[in-house]
Amino acid sequence: MPLRFDQLERNLTNHLLAHLLVIALIISPYQSIKALRRLDSLVHTSSTARLEFYAAAMMGQWILMPIVWIAALPSDSPFMALGLQLPVISSDQLGIVALIAAIILSQSPIVPFVRKRMLQSASARASAYPLRNLLPRSAAEKQRWVWVSLTAGFCEEIIFRGFLFYYAQSVLVLSTLSAIVFSSVIFAASHFYQGPANMLKVGVVGALLGALYAATHSLFFCVVLHVLLDLGGLHMGSLIAADDARDGSTNVDNS
Repeated sequence: MPLRFDQLERNLTNHLLAHLLVIALIISPYQSIKALRRLDSLVHTSSTARLEFYAAAMMGQWILMPIVWIAALPSDSPFMALGLQLPVISSDQLGIVALIAAIILSQSPIVPFVRKRMLQSASARASAYPLRNLLPRSAAEKQRWVWVSLTAGFCEEIIFRGFLFYYAQSVLVLSTLSAIVFSSVIFAASHFYQGPANMLKVGVVGALLGALYAATHSLFFCVVLHVLLDLGGLHMGSLIAADDARDGSTNVDNS
């Protein structure tokens, strides 16, 4: 039975903030590119450019958290709608969790053998070229990067998995598979500033995290894996710094 106009209008009103938030996520790559270009222009002359960039990035993500919460209020339980619950998994699902975790962590230099592989592969390090001015170099930057990783792991999973799944399934009435594709495409697009190759990798990781969320109905494992993946930036920064030193690059290092 088709919705009456008043029902449709009420549904649109109830989810208006959710619609606006999705639009904001779609156009966010433009702002990210502008911010990264500004960092590129400052990092060679300012010893605090990265620290200030990290602080602004974290603040921007935390500011979104109450907005996401309000956008999920039309649901019966915002906590459940956003995946904020402990996972309840069977022994079969535990195998899926382990497999997805292994695939995702195989891309992070936080794992020693992955770090060794990247150390021996110039092409692997070259893939980080778009991020060379973003990655931490000094001790102070690395300390703050840990907080950046924790913030991104928590906030981005709530946004790109919890909220976008809620939006795709409850608002757009999409299937679980479609929700995984929908959320991973927007997740990949939000990392457009990393370049096409990295954006594709981010999309694949997003799809894996989406599958993990769909299997467990919880963001717990997604957040943990996201944090561990981002913490790999600590090691990538050191590898890029070593390459810069050999190439004679002159990035400011405030160590």
